[in-house]
Amino acid sequence: MSDEQFLAAFEATTLPKEDFPHREHVRLAWLYLGRHEFADASQRVVDGIKRFAARHDVPGLYHETITRAWLRLIEAGRCAAPAAASFQAFLEANPQLATKGALDPYYDPATLQSAEARAVFAPPDRAPLP
Repeated sequence: MSDEQFLAAFEATTLPKEDFPHREHVRLAWLYLGRHEFADASQRVVDGIKRFAARHDVPGLYHETITRAWLRLIEAGRCAAPAAASFQAFLEANPQLATKGALDPYYDPATLQSAEARAVFAPPDRAPLP
């Protein structure tokens, strides 16, 4: 599916749940960050994931701290590889973002598992985010 088709399906909430694993979450953020200023892109990701979760009846999908921290990592990756012309090129330049463990250097797992971190952004407790 092209980037345009992916965004259109996501925004229309017609993207099937099984077509939105971790890699596609990163793709979504990469696309929005490439088209909008950080604050606007971040809000689009947040609102979109919440709509997606409601549409597919998965209320636990959205996690404030994980979403906001990932946005920071993806933006840092975009700045480090500004010439990446495709999402695949971006991942090749930033392979750490292809795995869910990219937050491990910044957060203790117990922090991310807390109800507070799910609801409100928790600052990193191991190292500052980029």
